[in-house]
Amino acid sequence: MREPAEGLRRIEKAIEADRSEALDALGLPLEDRIGQSPAGAELPPLCREAAARLEADSTSGPAKDAALAVLYAQSGDEDAALQAYRRVGPAPRGPGPASTSLAQAMGALHRHRYVDAEAALLRWLGANPADHTARYELILARRQISMAQIARLLAIAPDSYHDHGLVESEPGF
Repeated sequence: MREPAEGLRRIEKAIEADRSEALDALGLPLEDRIGQSPAGAELPPLCREAAARLEADSTSGPAKDAALAVLYAQSGDEDAALQAYRRVGPAPRGPGPASTSLAQAMGALHRHRYVDAEAALLRWLGANPADHTARYELILARRQISMAQIARLLAIAPDSYHDHGLVESEPGF
């Protein structure tokens, strides 16, 4: 809140260097965080105040929209967070046809597209069954897919007996 111009400048430089990595570092895209409670009681009001100040600023661009998406998400305003994230702009194009399935998978992982990453990793492992690093990445992708499913189930039926069994068996929930 003290140096918003400097913060935006740093986000902009990070996006220019590697858009996917920069957004990932900010916790974007937001789909994985929707439905989670904002952290701490003192953080949401500060984030709302910072977002209001940033909205009043006349600058525009992906850095401002990314910062607003994170601030709104931390303040608990999921709708505003998704709107700001959508203004960041379209996702970068996927790798060209000449790239390998492994490169496609890694790109999908960085964009939090775990189902796409799983499919690309399975293609890669079909041709390279001894690639242990790719197997590990497949495990991580499948874990993210299952965690997202558990979060969705908890949002739909929080008192379900089956949900409680899943939560108890999964550390971190």
